[in-house]
Amino acid sequence: MQLKLKHIVIVGLVVAGVETIWRNVSQKQVTEVADPKPLVAFARASETSSFGTPVVMTNWQAQVSQILISGSSVVDQGNTLLAMLPQTPAEGQVDVAQHAGRLLSDASFGSFGSQLTNAATPAAVRRVVFADLLSRPNSVKLPWLIEVARSPVDNQSGEALLILKSILREDYGTDWNAWRERTVIWVMENP
Repeated sequence: MQLKLKHIVIVGLVVAGVETIWRNVSQKQVTEVADPKPLVAFARASETSSFGTPVVMTNWQAQVSQILISGSSVVDQGNTLLAMLPQTPAEGQVDVAQHAGRLLSDASFGSFGSQLTNAATPAAVRRVVFADLLSRPNSVKLPWLIEVARSPVDNQSGEALLILKSILREDYGTDWNAWRERTVIWVMENP
């Protein structure tokens, strides 16, 4: 078990390093791209995504570029990317999810985090959201780790439970109420 925890920590550090490098590279590219045509995009609010709907977006790369250089607030850009995620073709969903995760604030993580327990969300997108979750503050991360741990969507539940056990140094098995209660106390003591 100690070997698995070691691997999880190493993977987390690698993901954080790659994300930092990606942010720096992405910010440079965004400032270098100039297109005089403004993008008009409307974000829609939803509790869950509709990944089962037919894909209609064919120019997703251009739309992502337009959103990133639109001049709108970072949160609005993240929400717009999140709204376009279900209509993005499979080859672009991971890219769009990565951009959205970098732009969404901790307070806006709820809609993005709901992809973790949505069986209709592709596994690769759920991995992106999970990796983003691990870089969030404890007040965001721990409640979502509990939701992922109790979700039967895929094998991330075991990984989430292992991370919870290692952070809290306790094991409540599948008593999710006990996990929630302990997490609330732990977050107050360790913001």
